[in-house]
Amino acid sequence: MIGELKRAGSAVLYVSHRIDEVMRVCDRVTVLRDGRHVATKAIADTDKGEVIRLMTGREVAEAFPGRRTAVGRKVACAARGAATKHVRGLDFSLRAGEILGVAGLADGGQSEVLRAVMGVDALVAGSIDAGARSPAAAWADHIAYVPKERRREGLMLRRSIRDNAVLPHLTWLSRRGVLADRRREGRHTRELADKVRLKSDGLGQACYQLSGGNQQKVVFARALGAVPRLLLLDEPTRGVDVGAKFDIYALVRGLSEGGCAVILTSSDLPELVGMCDRIVIMHEGAQRGIVAAAGLDAAGLLQHIYGAAA
Repeated sequence: MIGELKRAGSAVLYVSHRIDEVMRVCDRVTVLRDGRHVATKAIADTDKGEVIRLMTGREVAEAFPGRRTAVGRKVACAARGAATKHVRGLDFSLRAGEILGVAGLADGGQSEVLRAVMGVDALVAGSIDAGARSPAAAWADHIAYVPKERRREGLMLRRSIRDNAVLPHLTWLSRRGVLADRRREGRHTRELADKVRLKSDGLGQACYQLSGGNQQKVVFARALGAVPRLLLLDEPTRGVDVGAKFDIYALVRGLSEGGCAVILTSSDLPELVGMCDRIVIMHEGAQRGIVAAAGLDAAGLLQHIYGAAA
């Protein structure tokens, strides 16, 4: 459609974090960083690597960080015929250090798989070993959750970075589980902010004032504060710039290599293939299979997704 508009003489202003689309669709690219104009280049005179360098101000590896340690043997989470009012037939076993993807067409039940494990949606059949009865129980049991809609589900936008980062951890950060310890909360938040490479004007800054990528890093900081043994990620790089995206990939890979099991949903198929060990295929709320990510590409994964829908 954009090509047809161009041929008809229309001018198109195309804004996207998806660099491959920009390189394919556009004639020129203007790069902004921290609200300032960095460069304008003809697409024919640049490449994806240069655009990423201009966006981030640093060298960033284009490939997803590869696995350097083997997946553990201990089972971190196992679903056996699990069902909620939204999904059914969940049957998988996730080992310590493994990254399990969840893929499907839009509204296929991917997010609801995470909600079942987190205890947001109650089970009506089957079981999820090492899952949680409720979100509060999940956080207490070192199960951390990064929801899809960070502005609606993940953040108190008018509250500070510190308030958001420590919210599920107030019991152990407080004095005797009763009195708030703001100094300890501040130290804890600074450590987490450094880990996620958060850019802000200070820990007291309101979250609505941050960029989308830095808002997502606040949600990640809160997850890291749980020292998670199981991390649930729902579209973790949705709407964030390429620099924040690679920072998130590095964080997830580091947690995985430290033994944390991860369940990851994403509509970005190369992300699923590049980050995951295995991928659960969902369709209309039902699990239709599990495929190994090794040797798979985005086109192959899409075939599995459409095959499940056939």
